[in-house]
Amino acid sequence: MEEFEKGNSLGGSGAGLSASKSAARAPGAVTKDMESHFFLVVPFAEKDEAKRLGARWDAAAKKWYVPPDKERELFKRWLPGL
Repeated sequence: MEEFEKGNSLGGSGAGLSASKSAARAPGAVTKDMESHFFLVVPFAEKDEAKRLGARWDAAAKKWYVPPDKERELFKRWLPGL
């Protein structure tokens, strides 16, 4: 589905990032995990519902996303731009 926002559309080069998980990430940097995520726009008041449906929180991106094992249609209401 083309209508879902891919993580790699966030911008940023990710250059200069350390492979260590403990290394600080550059603001706007795209990590390998972000490239495979379908990010959602979930208002704080609706986070529990998104989580109940299976959405996961990406702490680096500070966004909710649809994991690959979940049906994306469940999260249609939180798609960016809708």
